Amino acid sequence: MGVFSVQVKLKNWQHRFLSDDKNGEDVICNALVDSGAVELALPLEIISQLRLEALDKVRVYAADGGEYEYRIFRIVEVEVEGRTCHVRAIELPHGAEPLLGEVPLEEMDWHISPLQKKVTSESTLSRKTTFTAVLIRYADKSAKPTRWCLHARCGHPAASDAHVREWVVVNS
Repeated sequence: MGVFSVQVKLKNWQHRFLSDDKNGEDVICNALVDSGAVELALPLEIISQLRLEALDKVRVYAADGGEYEYRIFRIVEVEVEGRTCHVRAIELPHGAEPLLGEVPLEEMDWHISPLQKKVTSESTLSRKTTFTAVLIRYADKSAKPTRWCLHARCGHPAASDAHVREWVVVNS
């Protein structure tokens, strides 16, 4: 669930292909950083300002437990602190607060820091950050055990034990 907002710059990605009379306005606004949201969600007034075209409809399950059907709109260029991505937008009711979900945050390589109430890049994470890793022991005793880091961005052999909080042993 979101605990803070960030300033975002929004553009209709298709502007570069449209005539001047069909171009919408660029929008600068605050968006709630919402770890419970998957995508970018914008209220109707911002969608209208951007002049986005509707693509389809999607069923949405909201934090209030309700099930709603909202429209999906064409690609929006999203910029947060100099990093950009291109994502579709989901409609929110008029007057709702824009939501910046996990997909655009991941595409811009931003991570949520709820304690600091800001987005942060992986490179600024503390060197004391630790992860769970797995040690795979092979049935063939001649094979050297392989260590794998389970951090979401890794998936490669763990280079050292420096960031490993816990080893999970798996027999293969």
